[in-house]
Amino acid sequence: SPDAAPDAAPDAAPDAEPPIEAGACSADHWCRTPLPSQDLELRAVWSFSTDDAIAVGTAGAIQWNGTSWSVVSSPEVSLEGLTGLWATGPNDIWGTEESSTRIVHGSRTAPGAPFQWKELTGYSFPFPVSFLRSTGPRDLWGLARWPSSSVYLVHGVLPDADEPGEPVWTTTALPLSIGWDFTVNGFAITENREVWIGGHVESWWCWVISNLGYASEPITKPTVNYRRKTGGNGSAAWSSVPNNSSANAVAVWGSGKDDVWTVGTSGAIRRWNGTNWSTSRISVNGMPLFKDLAAIHGSSANDIWAVGNGIALHRAIGGAP
Repeated sequence: SPDAAPDAAPDAAPDAEPPIEAGACSADHWCRTPLPSQDLELRAVWSFSTDDAIAVGTAGAIQWNGTSWSVVSSPEVSLEGLTGLWATGPNDIWGTEESSTRIVHGSRTAPGAPFQWKELTGYSFPFPVSFLRSTGPRDLWGLARWPSSSVYLVHGVLPDADEPGEPVWTTTALPLSIGWDFTVNGFAITENREVWIGGHVESWWCWVISNLGYASEPITKPTVNYRRKTGGNGSAAWSSVPNNSSANAVAVWGSGKDDVWTVGTSGAIRRWNGTNWSTSRISVNGMPLFKDLAAIHGSSANDIWAVGNGIALHRAIGGAP
């Protein structure tokens, strides 16, 4: 079937893919939205609502208004090269660049309004924040690492809402038994400050968990999704569920434990329904999508974005963008 293509070597090169009109939707409601340029290499996306989203990448930022994407104007702060986004509220969003120590902040007066951007000057550590997360409106958590160096947990405490100023930053080196060949690909932190780190060792994917002082051995099996469940007595156990794919999953997002999505290379999108993984159909008019996807995010189970190289797919129940 067309949606099985990501698991096999395509006969045609991705650049030979015939153009499909923006707005066309697949059988699973993934709709192709018009981009200001097909050359955009989108690396991160954040959805506030079905008519309010923002995406960033090598060429800068674009914003969705419910009908179309438009280029975000930011004359004083460069938004080019951003690789991560995280919002602490409907009118505050933070961006990071994994190849530098840059952190930018966008704020606005109301949902849907343009963001005003500034670059943070108070972050003075020599290693870049690859991923930024939040456990509340005042707490920012980041994961930082130069290649071949230790992994650092970065914590930024924002001032009260009525007090202007930048976060106050501290760092903690995590005691993880991982070497120079470990590449960090994902990061999450829970409200009780339990840290999750996803990555791979050379060509092997693995997950590492740390509670600010404890680390498990990496799990080294490819093309498998791992799930960690905690029992009532506090014990935890890992289980593996093959995803039946040779395509690499590079990003994950979920609206709940029974609605988890991954995106990856060659247009691979898969969904966990609480029991098993399945391939999400993204082909339109019988034509598969071979473009690599880099990020996924949604404001709810009925509003999900998947973005990548020259593509922004929107999934809304009913099939309309």
